Amino acid sequence: MMAIKKQRTILEEYKFMVQKGRGQGEGQSYQPWLKVREIPSKGFSHRILGWKTGRVHHLLSNLELSYFYILEWRSSVKDIRERYPLDPKQTLEIAHMLKIHYPLHPKTKQLRIMTTDFFITDEQGQHTAISVMPIKNLEKKRAIQLLEIERMYWQQKNVDFAVITDFDIPEPLIDNIRWIHKARRLIDGPQFLSEELIMDLNLHFQKVISGSSQPLAHSCSELDRQYEYPYGTSLWIVRHFIANKIWKPDMLVPIDTAKPLKLIAH
Repeated sequence: MMAIKKQRTILEEYKFMVQKGRGQGEGQSYQPWLKVREIPSKGFSHRILGWKTGRVHHLLSNLELSYFYILEWRSSVKDIRERYPLDPKQTLEIAHMLKIHYPLHPKTKQLRIMTTDFFITDEQGQHTAISVMPIKNLEKKRAIQLLEIERMYWQQKNVDFAVITDFDIPEPLIDNIRWIHKARRLIDGPQFLSEELIMDLNLHFQKVISGSSQPLAHSCSELDRQYEYPYGTSLWIVRHFIANKIWKPDMLVPIDTAKPLKLIAH
């Protein structure tokens, strides 16, 4: 007769996962409670190397990715921890107090350990917990109930809590950050580029590009020919300048390589 595997209780599961390092650490050492490969995906999950942490972040929707880009861009944000676990002892007490049915795992029907989408730390060391969801979900009673558990959890810990929806996401900013994101680190660019070389090019590139009425792609092609660089090198350098905030265009205006690039004067 086959032995039946005993299910861990929610408190046992929480202790087990914490011992594995999940939800622990910060910066590069942090491990999210859940990772992309562990969750059934409809094709909208993402694994992306973070600027601030130097580790791969596990994001479960396009909306989460969009908000992650915003957090990456904000200079005041120093650490981003996604899928941050909530201590089930506390969330169970809150749900009981509010007379709310505690969330269950959709397959096992076991009590589920709740997580906050983002737990961020600013340059002053202050924390903020963020829940990200489509605005249409705020019309659902169940979504509001779960948000209330989350809100009260963080209130008891004296941590600010906010809900971010697609209504709060400026699409041009997201598109611009997505375009520059992989050009932030010099190691990801053409191998012959060095920090010293790029900084030597800064003023000349800026003069040629910001002072031109030609499309950005055209100006960059001319620079590639002038310096005998492989095609696309100068455009990568432009993305690098913007990603590192050496150049400052209006990021709320779409950057279109078929149009001139306008920079904000210092």
